[in-house]
Amino acid sequence: MNKTVILSHWRFVILFLCTICVLMCLYAFKDGYNTHDLQTYNLRGNVKSVEAYVYDPISENKYCSEYLEFDREGKLIVNSGITIKRNSEGYIIMLDGGFDGKEYEYDGNWTVKSIRTWSTSTRTERIIKFDKNNNPLESELYGEPDFELEGKDTPSDKLEYRYYETDSHGNWIARYIKKSGTPSNPYGENMEWTEERIIEYY
Repeated sequence: MNKTVILSHWRFVILFLCTICVLMCLYAFKDGYNTHDLQTYNLRGNVKSVEAYVYDPISENKYCSEYLEFDREGKLIVNSGITIKRNSEGYIIMLDGGFDGKEYEYDGNWTVKSIRTWSTSTRTERIIKFDKNNNPLESELYGEPDFELEGKDTPSDKLEYRYYETDSHGNWIARYIKKSGTPSNPYGENMEWTEERIIEYY
């Protein structure tokens, strides 16, 4: 086998391997997600930070409800004292701050379907319906404080979401949320509010 044939053979092998790598990357980060961490929070694009603000129409107050920060590689940045736990695929399954934290559960497409939050009490939000962009449309709350069935597998309240503004990356920046009771808790808390997000990109 002459040198020209050998070089041609190796060029083919390298090209084949590069093609496989590209396809794997496209599959791993399909739907526009750059990294696993950004997919956990359903964020597209090279996101640097997210500031979420809730507007309460009753008190007419606006307060920050969540702040997320990512490095240039798309990894979530957390404060000291908080531990990030990941599964074998590299997805975040828990943010453990000791006395408070969050635990995430995924469906088969690595979309978050359940979020368990704990601090002074434990609450789980199970998402039962998504829109085409994987944003929650309907969810059920379990373990709401003061609910008589707390700790049982019975929803205390439900949430309904409506999105009315997105940015150029397809990330929502304004949405409406309605909270109401369920058949098992018809006297659940009835509330409506809006939430806005300021998203900064690298």
